[in-house]
Amino acid sequence: MKNNKIIIIIAIALVLASISPATADGVTFQNNFTQAMVNTFNQLTEKTDEYFKEVIEKFNDMGNHWSDVTVGKLVDLGVIDGYEDGTFKPDDKVTRAEFSKMVYTSANPDKIEGNSFTDTSNHWAKDYINTLVEIGGIDKAEYGDSYNPNKNITRLEMAKMVVRTWGLEDKAKEKAGVKTSFDDDLDIKDKDKGYIIIASENEIITGYPDNTFKPNGEATRAEASTIIVNALTPIEKGTINSVVEYNEDINYNLASGGTYTFANMNKKHFYYSDPKDENRLYRISLDGGSKEKVSNLKEVTGIQLTKDFIYLSYWNDELEAQKTGKIDYSGNLLKTFNTDAYIPIQATEEKVYVLSSDILYEIDIDSDKMEVLIEDCDGFNIDYTNNEMYYALNKGIYKTELGKSSGRKITNTGFLTFMWMFEGKIYYKDYPNDDIIFEFDPVTKNKIKHELDNDISEILVKDNYMYYSKDFYEELYIKNLDTGKEQIIHNGSSGPLNIMGDKIFFKEGIVGLRGNKIFYYETQKKEVVEFKGEI
Repeated sequence: MKNNKIIIIIAIALVLASISPATADGVTFQNNFTQAMVNTFNQLTEKTDEYFKEVIEKFNDMGNHWSDVTVGKLVDLGVIDGYEDGTFKPDDKVTRAEFSKMVYTSANPDKIEGNSFTDTSNHWAKDYINTLVEIGGIDKAEYGDSYNPNKNITRLEMAKMVVRTWGLEDKAKEKAGVKTSFDDDLDIKDKDKGYIIIASENEIITGYPDNTFKPNGEATRAEASTIIVNALTPIEKGTINSVVEYNEDINYNLASGGTYTFANMNKKHFYYSDPKDENRLYRISLDGGSKEKVSNLKEVTGIQLTKDFIYLSYWNDELEAQKTGKIDYSGNLLKTFNTDAYIPIQATEEKVYVLSSDILYEIDIDSDKMEVLIEDCDGFNIDYTNNEMYYALNKGIYKTELGKSSGRKITNTGFLTFMWMFEGKIYYKDYPNDDIIFEFDPVTKNKIKHELDNDISEILVKDNYMYYSKDFYEELYIKNLDTGKEQIIHNGSSGPLNIMGDKIFFKEGIVGLRGNKIFYYETQKKEVVEFKGEI
């Protein structure tokens, strides 16, 4: 597993994939674009609406227009300006050249001088247009030799230009042919629908009150200004332009597997389903702060984090069933798997494993191919160190190579009810031994009984200490597996959630029911610390 850290700029980083071979320094553009987004966010949030209204006082036709604040923001940023006669002309139509400059100035790439069209060689916007062509913001193939820069731009063209420049074209292409939510969907070509879906989902370009999009409609300068501000605003909303640091080295073995996972975490964020909002997915930085909604999907469970995607179970209103979904870290639903499988339980760098009743499915992350791996499966876990997997079947635990559908029995059990794996050892509960957790070493074949209360359904094990809750999740316990000594380390907690380094994370109250605080137990200092920030 790789250990190097990377900065993933959600959606924006993908712009590199659309950069033309003629662009020599794509990394420079990405870095400048990223910094521009950060700087823009800071400038927009540090000033008030009254300030922006004062900015447009220099225009003799502004001051009582619905777009005063919006236009003021872009004028202040230097994205747009007025005319020599002191007007702004907010209700005039915007041209392809004017909107190209607005997008260019917002994205702030290095200017690439040159000419892409036969009718722009002497045009004032030549370099802005050429730069957008070079970085993929304008698809030259759609226009041929002539751009007609002074022609009024359509709403569809604006959607395409912003989506492409913002690095979201791959997402748009994935939705080509998908029906939009607008009443004039039949007026939109299949190849264009993805751009409109992505633009509207991210509230860059919205529809009209009659629920039409009007793809061939023309926009005014005020409306175009609104589109650019909308495209910048998601920085604050935490959607397409959020700048979030992730670590490529995901701790794939954080979750113990085999039970409903209402929470999970990577190196930077804690993810959880919030019962206060129909169990939608939220996250909070491990540095503390306020919570942030990731997705509008309801009844989320089975949260599994991979490098680029989140797999989860959610309630699909259209199918009226709980389904497995694949979303990106911006919360966009990319795939719903058409199967009754609905609980993702573990993940590797390449695969996600989903358990439905007694069938174990394997999903290939790159291809989205999903196939049955094991039938009549009662439990499943992965030994990430040795690239092996263990599964429970017919009153026994089996071992095989990761991804193989057949293995050999390594120990007999009763009817398995829970199964976990920590530090190379398997821990399980079976019927009728509800008050015992068995510890089994698959190398030495040694099996140890740990007598515990029968209401324990989740454990974590680190350095031969077991962490668990009992008595209806009122207390968190730690047990020394060598001596058998047990002690309470926190009152009123849920079961342990995850291990991160030397910290054991747990939540106040039963996960998904009550409590709004996260705690962690410092295993070295042997103390409980309240996590900064409320959920």
